[in-house]
Formats: sequence, structure tokens, C-alpha cells
Amino acid sequence: MEYKKVLQEATEVYKTLPIEKINLDLKMEEKDSQIVVTIPNYFNLNDCKDWPSISKNLSLESKNCLYVHIPFCTGICTYCSYVRKKENNSKKYDEYLDALEKESKLQIGIFGFKPKVQSVYIGGGTPSILNITQLQRLYNIIHFNYNIPKNVEFTLEGCPETIDVEKINVSQKNGVNRISIGVESFNDDILTYVNRRHKRKDTLQKIRSIKESNISNLDIDLINNLPMSTLETSYNDAITAVETGLPSITLYHFHTKPNSIARKKDNEPIENEQVLKHIIYDLVLKQNGYWQDNYDKYLKDNFVFQQQIQKWRDQYNMLTLGVGCYGFINNTQFFMNKNLTQYYKNIKDNTIPLIKAKTLSEEKNLLRNFIMGLKISDQKFNINKLDKKNKILEASKELEKYGLIIVSDSIKITKKGKFFVDYIQRHFYKNLWIF
Repeated sequence: MEYKKVLQEATEVYKTLPIEKINLDLKMEEKDSQIVVTIPNYFNLNDCKDWPSISKNLSLESKNCLYVHIPFCTGICTYCSYVRKKENNSKKYDEYLDALEKESKLQIGIFGFKPKVQSVYIGGGTPSILNITQLQRLYNIIHFNYNIPKNVEFTLEGCPETIDVEKINVSQKNGVNRISIGVESFNDDILTYVNRRHKRKDTLQKIRSIKESNISNLDIDLINNLPMSTLETSYNDAITAVETGLPSITLYHFHTKPNSIARKKDNEPIENEQVLKHIIYDLVLKQNGYWQDNYDKYLKDNFVFQQQIQKWRDQYNMLTLGVGCYGFINNTQFFMNKNLTQYYKNIKDNTIPLIKAKTLSEEKNLLRNFIMGLKISDQKFNINKLDKKNKILEASKELEKYGLIIVSDSIKITKKGKFFVDYIQRHFYKNLWIF
């Protein structure tokens, strides 16, 4: 469809949404918690427990997924607040791999066995910044210390300026079957403004070469409402994404996150404009055969992101390896040291780099399961299981009034509500957890 026609249709959809009311409510007190990715997302350092007590009930029968963090990048994007470091020194990467290897051995020494994991995700930072030899060493560390069955989802994250076919080939030989590429936009002016180190032509060339590999589950990340973006650049990005023919497109929303350059450089995004841009993406992608998961995925061929389902809906243990990770074991939310220097010191001292942890009661864990599971489209959490059912029903009234959810024994997000999943989740978190 032509841009003008898509814009007209998107505007008609936009008019049916309770955007002005939602826009007012989006100005929440928890400015640092615009997206709920951990529950609880803050607590005191004196809540910390030792690693053996957190992991003591882990067993060979436990359901686990694994996240491995590589913090290095060729530069720092303005919107990024993850644990990351601009580093172009290959020796520094080797030093970090040394620490990862030792940390994994420390963990396994406490576990007493190699945990079986049902998915692996290597994120960052930029994992594809590692060279072939370093990637092979990373895979050796993972396979030596964790039991990874064949054909479980195994994701490598990368970006256009550092990923290539050779790195994908060695990754595939080591079990990687999903690649996620941080594209963010196909507009060169936007890319330059947010300090991405690639151009549109580089991205398209790299996608073409990667598609020639034997890995069919390929994903690209885009960010809706980046600074300098317009309704038309959103349309153009959506059209270009469709033209790549990839089976998975992840659409994140721009937020000025804590510890990001954008926190000081850019204003908070204009929420109503963000929603209109989201509708444009939504129309273009759905008209070209994609379907939307509740949260941020547009998919073809049923390439569902399994690790999200495992950690958000199914409450698998989230094992971690590396600096700045957050995980979840046996109803305990934990965070690892974010400071790379301190992380190295912890590992040198034969200490797991744990900085804080919080064990949840059975009721709190059920509530966590409900709130996190809202991100999954087939969420069927029975709210009758919760002592706070009446509070859920009370908190649901406004959302139901504006047609964002349907309430029965479970909470179902409507087609209209899918444009506000972040808000819906934060609404329940604020009303049921914080207060």
C-alpha cells in the first residue's frame, strides 16, 4: 500500500483508541520502570542472599534457560542503557572470556552438576564483535558447563557492522539456530543521530548474505519512534523490513532509559505519535503476512521466541553468565554486578558476582507470573489462583472500560490493547505490586 493510503487507514484506527486518557496515565511515578522486565524491579541491597542458598534447590529436573552477556560494542548507541562498553581491543575480549569460563566453573561447582537448559541466548552489548576463534571458545565454555539438548532454541545477537557469514557458520556448527540482528532503522539520518555504526546499504547487504546460511530463524530489531523519525520514515522502515522477507521482526519502542545518552539528549517520546507510528508498522506488517505477539514480535512461519515464553509465561529458571545479568532461580530474582572492574575482582576472588536478590512468597510469585505473562499472546493465567483476585478485578476496570482487555477467569489483551501492552503491564504492576 502507498504511504498516503496507509496513513489514512492508520489515522482511522488511531481515532478509535483512548489515546488521550492513556497518554495522561502514562506519566507514571516509576519513570525508571517504563518496561517491566524484572519483578521486583528494585529492592534493597540488604535483601541479598548468598549464591548457594539461591541455587540449593536447583536439580537435574529443573526447567532452565540460559542468558550469556557480552558487554563490548564498537560504539555506544544513544538509547542504550544495558551494561555495555566501547572496546576495540581483542585482548580485552579474551580477558572477559577468561572470566566467563571461571564464573561458569564457579557456578557449576556450587550446583554440583551441569544444568540442562531449554534455550540459550547470547546477548549484549554485541556478541558478534568476537572473532571466529573467540566465538568458538565461547561456545566451548557454554557446552562444557551446561547440558544443551539438540534443537533447543539457541540465539546469537549481532549487529550489521560485525556479524558475517563466517561467524554464523561457526555458530551454527555449535548449535546456534536463531540469529537476531540489531537494525533499529533503515534510515541513515536516524542511524547517525543515535550513533549506530552502520548504514542502510550495509544492513541490506548483510541480511542478503546471512539469508544464504542454513539458519532459517532470522530476526531483525527495529525501534519505533526514535529521535528524528517521522510517520513516513516509520512507513519506509516497515516496507523495507517486509522486503527483507525475514520470518521475525521485533518492534521495540523508544524510551529515554536510565544510564542512556538519550536521557540527557532527548525528550520523552511523544506517546500519541508513538502509537500512530506503531499502527503504521502494524498495518504494513500484517498486510504482508505477519502476525503480532502481545509484546514486540511480528512473526511468520510460527518462529515464536521460545526464551521469552519460558521466562515470562512458564516461569523457567533464568540462569546467567556474565557481567550485569539479572536472573531468576527458585522464586528468587537476582542481579549480578554491573561494574566490569568489580565483576573481574569478584571472579578473581573466586566469588559469584551477586549483588542483590529477593525471594518471593508463593502469592508474589503467582502475581509475577500473571504480570510477566501479559507479554505472551496465549497467556491463560487463571486469576482465581490469586488471593488478590479482587484487586486485579478492580485494577482491570479502567483497562476494560477502554477496550484494552477482556476479563474472565483470565485477562486477555484485545487487538486495541496490543498497542498498549507496556502500559497495561505497568498498570497492573503499579496497582498490584508497588502499592
